[in-house]
Amino acid sequence: MKVKYNNTIYSIQSKIQNNELISTINNASINFQIEKIDDINYYLWINGRKYKVYASSDKKSVYVWIDGHSFKFELVDSDNNDNNGQNQNLNRQDIYAPMPGNIVKIMVEVGQEVDEAAPLLIVEAMKMETTLYSQISGKVTEINCNEKEQVDSDKILMVIEKSK
Repeated sequence: MKVKYNNTIYSIQSKIQNNELISTINNASINFQIEKIDDINYYLWINGRKYKVYASSDKKSVYVWIDGHSFKFELVDSDNNDNNGQNQNLNRQDIYAPMPGNIVKIMVEVGQEVDEAAPLLIVEAMKMETTLYSQISGKVTEINCNEKEQVDSDKILMVIEKSK
């Protein structure tokens, strides 16, 4: 499968065999000891340290939580690399919740200028809080949620547009 993370596309192949996660990422092999808890929860050992891992996916993305850190990988259509038909407007970022959850805190306001990697809001899902960050520098043009609101993963929570 091909995924996009931080504007970089990765080719990833993985399988679990004999309590080992065997992965190839851009032709580099890496293996980890793994223990499956259920269909989406695992324990993973990295450099001898045990981590709790949650992995899930939908039609557009793969979501991974490791030790309280969340990662969202966008699935890329390998035939045309157009991100499964999603708009690739590099002047705008639509912020979505990584999965259905509760808005804990909104850290910006409409009209506020933000830098790339600026924290925008905190979402709680499955008893884990995830901070969502801006991937571009620009202005917050829309906030479509409120603190303590339950949201789905397909709702645009916030829009950031590059400043002209």
